[in-house]
Amino acid sequence: MSSEQGVRKQLEQLLDKKNRKIDYGMVLDLASQLSEFDSENVRFTVDGNLVKRLGEQLVAKKTTALSELIKNAYDAEASKVDVIFEDTESPGGTITIIDNGNGMTKEALIKGFMTISTSDKENNPISPHYERPRAGRKGIGRFSAQKIGEKLTIVTRASAELPFLVITIDWSNYKAKSNLLTVANSIVESTDDYGFDKGTKLIISDTKEAWSDENLSTAFKYTSSIIKVNPQNLSTGVVDPGFKVVFLTKFLLSDDLIPVKTDETEFLSEADAVIEASINVDGRIVICIKGLKNLLMDESYVLPEIKSQALQQAGFRFKSHYFILARDSKRSHLQAYTKDNGGIKLYRNGFYVSPYGERFNDWLGLDESSRKRKILPPHANTNFIGSVDIVDLDGSLFEETSSREGLIENSCFSELRNSGYEIIASAVKRIAAVRGKKVTAGQQGYIKENTLEEKISASFANIKTSLEKIESPLSSEPLEQVENSDLFSDGKQRPLNNSLALTASLKDNLEEQQLYIQELIDEKNMYRVLASSGLAIAEFTHEIQLYLNGMVLNGKQLERHVHGNEDALNSAREMVSNIGMLVSYTDFFTETIRSNSQRTKHVVELRDVFRSFFKAMNPTIERRAYQLDISFEGDEFWTKPMHISELSSVLMNLFTNACKAIVRTGQPKGAIKVQVTSTSEYHIIRFEDNGDGIPKENWGRVFTPLFTTELSQGAYASESQQMRGMGLGLTITQDIVTGIDGDISVTKPSEGYSTCIEVIIPSADEEEIPENAY
Repeated sequence: MSSEQGVRKQLEQLLDKKNRKIDYGMVLDLASQLSEFDSENVRFTVDGNLVKRLGEQLVAKKTTALSELIKNAYDAEASKVDVIFEDTESPGGTITIIDNGNGMTKEALIKGFMTISTSDKENNPISPHYERPRAGRKGIGRFSAQKIGEKLTIVTRASAELPFLVITIDWSNYKAKSNLLTVANSIVESTDDYGFDKGTKLIISDTKEAWSDENLSTAFKYTSSIIKVNPQNLSTGVVDPGFKVVFLTKFLLSDDLIPVKTDETEFLSEADAVIEASINVDGRIVICIKGLKNLLMDESYVLPEIKSQALQQAGFRFKSHYFILARDSKRSHLQAYTKDNGGIKLYRNGFYVSPYGERFNDWLGLDESSRKRKILPPHANTNFIGSVDIVDLDGSLFEETSSREGLIENSCFSELRNSGYEIIASAVKRIAAVRGKKVTAGQQGYIKENTLEEKISASFANIKTSLEKIESPLSSEPLEQVENSDLFSDGKQRPLNNSLALTASLKDNLEEQQLYIQELIDEKNMYRVLASSGLAIAEFTHEIQLYLNGMVLNGKQLERHVHGNEDALNSAREMVSNIGMLVSYTDFFTETIRSNSQRTKHVVELRDVFRSFFKAMNPTIERRAYQLDISFEGDEFWTKPMHISELSSVLMNLFTNACKAIVRTGQPKGAIKVQVTSTSEYHIIRFEDNGDGIPKENWGRVFTPLFTTELSQGAYASESQQMRGMGLGLTITQDIVTGIDGDISVTKPSEGYSTCIEVIIPSADEEEIPENAY
């Protein structure tokens, strides 16, 4: 270590006026060293590894990390954010986030973005122009980029008259045992064209993990569920344009961008049906229902009960997406979305009329009707996202109130409101009938719906029959009548060649759907086989345990009888060892199955489960002479309520995959490393091995059903051999992990290891941890 005088001298030389260029990083480093000689005071120092901890441990999931960066754009009062994914199917790609927000001046960049845990958002919780409540509060969201990629480039400016500010940050410079203050990141002013006038562009390069379609979907849904701002007029007279996020992907051979995730693709496309209505020349309402997803329905009809000259004059039009929301965790993102966006909004002359369709505004009486349950199918406000459009330029039909809030409730408004309700009531009844659901409480002769397989078979039989009628020249129906059938929603006649072309297209789609449905059925059957296999294993384990204890005693007796015969003694000892391994396995499976028999979920202490699991696997580890390294970092290791068997299944899949990978290499010294890190919200499990590894191009594919890295056992292999390595292990593991709101991915392994599977499991809340836990 340098002496105090030596450090002083170096600092003085750096600050000498003759030095035209000062190395400010060295100045900070020397100043830090000099402060250590202060015998009367002590100071905190900041290790460069803090950046890694902020980026990787406070934000565990890469999808959450991305949403944190999008939050910053919302706080910067952006109206639109484009998130561009380029070559991210495997590690090494680029993610670019571009917003049209306020951008940053040099002062804001240095004192805000480059300052850890700023208090700006706490001191100013509301944005200055659009009065948005700040989404980010910790001041560490920018470090989320370090979780995603190796480098971050920031391009920003606060107005078109200013030059762009460009900073590139290489996260690898922030190493352990380095002084955080001495790591410099150059900032330059640029007049280059970066494609926007004002705002910020974040370029995250050399991505660490593969981004699958499921990752993109998760990130988009999470962002949309926590940030949703529609255009609105503020009390100050300012108009907030709203906030829209679009995920795009770049073509490999061009710079064309294709939207991959939007509200349309992620939420509205998951609706069960689209309901549209308009007024015909007779003043009657014509309703069209188009089924989406699994609802095979395309129906048009007239609502005879309503005739309105006022609505006809106003060009009444209605359109809504209909969501049948069951209490299903797989559609929880839709429930969150429709909770904030559900309802039928009213537009007059192209402008939204407040407060109709806002949250908690039941202007059509849907919530009230749903509570009364005279109509049983779901039809509350949160089941619909739609709009009613009317045109009344002079206000003779629909007049605004003096406060400009809503319309005067005259007879025209009553016709509008009643018509909106009747459209929905009529549509949901017809949809329920097609689904085989009960429509009203007093419905007589109701027959329970068929099974999924029966409905699929029946629907395809109907489609085939319709196609045969169109195509066959011997059809009993005239061609004109067929061409005007319900297969054509617009009701227009088409020439014969167009009809045949449509028939060919429908046939192609039919074949594709048949293959897809068969694949789903096969997968369902496979899971059924696996489930029944689990029951067989439970019974087998119970029976075999009755004999194992006796075999252990027989082995010990055999050792005594062959004492003095070295070869026989070694064989006896090996037999006892093998029996001991069987005992460990059966004990583990028995305990796991017993815990799974209890339907209720419980919080799980990870250390207990890991120790129990590896105790059971210890005979295998010792037999193969594997090196096992297990470590825990953190204080609390309680998970959200789950079945222990689920976690055991995850560990078993990861362990067996690691063993297979080591065997494939012929590795004489196999090694498995397990590291569990606990954060405030998540437990991060890194499961590593030194086997043959997974090619980077497959990092995002290994969780796909039936994808396997194992070679085929051959056409004449036994069924049990063929069952091994079918590529379902990691798929099942992913289903378990995502089912508890966790995450799983392949990530960069530690030095000396070839594969790392990272599993993220949510931590238990404080009130969920048992009082007698410790």
